[in-house]
Amino acid sequence: MKHATWAQCALSCAVALVSATAAATDYYVAMTGDDTNDGLSAESPFATIDKAVITARTSGDIIHVQPGEYETTLGIYSNDNSKWGPNLCVKMVGEGATRDDVILKSHGSHRTLRMAAGSWVENMTLEGEPTFKADKGGVIEMSGGTLTNCVVRNGTATGNGGNIYASAGTIVDCVISNGTINSTNSNWDGPKGVNAQINGATSLIRCLISGGTTTPINEETGAFYYERGNVAINNSSAQVDNCLIKDCECGGIVLQSTGSKVYNTTIVSNACYGVWSWNQTQTLVNCVIYGNRKTNGSANNWAGNQPGGDAVFVNCAAESGTFSGSYSTLVTVSDGDFADFSSGDYHPAANGSLVDAGGADPRGSAASSADLDGNPRKSGTIDIGCYEYQKPDMTVRIDGAAYSSMFAPATVTFAHSTTNSASPENVVFTYDFGDGSEPASTTLGTISHTYDNPGIYTVKIAATNDCEEESAELVNEGYVRVASPTVYVNEGGNGAAFPYDTPETAFASVSAALAHVTETAAPEIKVAPGIYGQTAALAVSTSVKISGMGATPGDVILRNTASGKRVMEIGEGTTAWIENLTLEGGQSASGGGNLLAKSGTVTNCIIRGGSTTSSPGGGVRLEGGAPMLTHCVITNNAVVGTPSDSAMRGGAVYLHYGSAAKVSNCLIAYNTYTPSTENVRGSAGLVFF
Repeated sequence: MKHATWAQCALSCAVALVSATAAATDYYVAMTGDDTNDGLSAESPFATIDKAVITARTSGDIIHVQPGEYETTLGIYSNDNSKWGPNLCVKMVGEGATRDDVILKSHGSHRTLRMAAGSWVENMTLEGEPTFKADKGGVIEMSGGTLTNCVVRNGTATGNGGNIYASAGTIVDCVISNGTINSTNSNWDGPKGVNAQINGATSLIRCLISGGTTTPINEETGAFYYERGNVAINNSSAQVDNCLIKDCECGGIVLQSTGSKVYNTTIVSNACYGVWSWNQTQTLVNCVIYGNRKTNGSANNWAGNQPGGDAVFVNCAAESGTFSGSYSTLVTVSDGDFADFSSGDYHPAANGSLVDAGGADPRGSAASSADLDGNPRKSGTIDIGCYEYQKPDMTVRIDGAAYSSMFAPATVTFAHSTTNSASPENVVFTYDFGDGSEPASTTLGTISHTYDNPGIYTVKIAATNDCEEESAELVNEGYVRVASPTVYVNEGGNGAAFPYDTPETAFASVSAALAHVTETAAPEIKVAPGIYGQTAALAVSTSVKISGMGATPGDVILRNTASGKRVMEIGEGTTAWIENLTLEGGQSASGGGNLLAKSGTVTNCIIRGGSTTSSPGGGVRLEGGAPMLTHCVITNNAVVGTPSDSAMRGGAVYLHYGSAAKVSNCLIAYNTYTPSTENVRGSAGLVFF
């Protein structure tokens, strides 16, 4: 079978693209497809890229490639024995969420794809065949078209362009990496561009080009053929714009032709050299050429013919002492002028020498309006290199922890500040305090607000700086918690919710309420009628009031349900107030089976059914400061000892010697002590010693 030549296929594309009679068509390719399908829908897709490329030949046709890994198989030999893959004339788009979702690989002895005028490839990854060596362009050869938002990698060529060889077209927003030139030709005009060579009217825009090597090793010197270059330009109409060219073993960029143009490009950390020039009339504007090293580690940012004479070399940056010749402007930079040079972050550092140091672009209105990240270039003085410094947005914050230990009404003073404001003295802070009050504004560092009611409040701050057109917002959910001075306990309640200030949002246990008031120092706990069982003593350590809400003390019962545990203990130094409760069933080996009080007042309570086994005070033990027991009924408490426990006494109440404790207006009845032998000194009622 006689194969068509490249010229014949190119003519076929040209004829198809100017056809006025055929209608544009959408074609589909999927891993689940079949080349016997018509390819006209996602439900009837082709299986191969080859079938789609052969079929879609009319201007306006679009090939939609679903996620998956595809191999191209059209290897056609042209008259000059070069090997080339499918010849694309139309638009081909990867339909994955990212460009890594659609992968094109070469299956055999040909490059992965050839792009003609009118072609368009978008959102996919194209890889070379590891064993294949193209004469030029190991992955893609372009005679026109647009390659955008793609990854191109791992191609090999014996001639120019390990990954891409372009005689025309646009390559934009792509990652091109790890190309190889396999050639023993070490002449100065030998193969160039291990990742890309661009000729003719080709533009390389906002691309990251990295890695790459050359093989074989020079048998005479034992070294690589280093002069290849990461990227090579060989036409006065070609240009490199806002690219990052880095980490190549074979040099940075090769300028082979008079009139080569490089704009706002960062050429950094390449081995051998940064820029190699054959001619003096190069155009390099606002470029960074830095950190490129010979194999001995010495800086070598410029090699070949030194620029000078007619060179247009404006506002470029390099290390001190690494350039010679005459330049329009040369900005000296160091590692500190990059965001993090040692980690490979080549963005400009804040206030570094690259920021606002660029000069006017000779292209005028045709200059690129975006940097490598897609951020807008400044309309005035731009930065040097492929990145435009992006000042971080202003942020606002509240200084200090959330507020939570306050009773209503509570006055809170907020402290606030901003970061990254160009003029913080002009920032206005406007607060929404979250309680329905009117917003308030200030230019000072603090602002105060009074919360009249208990609750949880979300605080919002809007910071604005009209002088700098800066703004920031902050929402702090639940930042302010204003406690209620009164919290509730409700037997069996399941709707506990801050601030616990109604019977419907009450705690289910007195112990939980006590833990809360210890945190917030709330003054009162109100306990609804019911029987509250507990397995540990209620430890009252703050000056809290605990009161039963029943008509009588018998309506609210705090009962011990665990052996050997008191019902309540009141610590030293409080003015705690306990009223209208029943304390029952407590036990203690050290006295005060129901109640141990070292301070505070217990009033209008029933204290019953408590016991002690080794110390006086079956119901109550009073000691320490000046606890008060008043208007209470102490009944049916017991001291349980042996005939030898001569000190056992006080079945109802024990007042420890030296304490200023008081018992007043109380009814003490039906308390006991055992054994009831005559040789045991004691009392079933109240004892003081």
